[in-house]
Amino acid sequence: MDDEGENEFVSEQVNEIVKNAITKNLGSSVYSKDRVNAWSSQIIDDTLKELAKLQKPFKYVVTSIIMQKNGSPLHTGLSLYWDTKTD
Repeated sequence: MDDEGENEFVSEQVNEIVKNAITKNLGSSVYSKDRVNAWSSQIIDDTLKELAKLQKPFKYVVTSIIMQKNGSPLHTGLSLYWDTKTD
């Protein structure tokens, strides 16, 4: 009973971690297509490192999309598969 809540997923905590990783890596940077891959990789790495520090019994999937804000639409797709007995 004393572990109740310890292993709870707290979305506010995760949102804060993600925001901090984005701010740390992008700050007030101007869009540069040449730097997008490095920025995305670093944001994902920083986010995963901080999530691991929470020591929660979760598996995390982190994705990053960085695009120039020019009015173009963004279309994405995602498919996941996991074993509901072990994941």
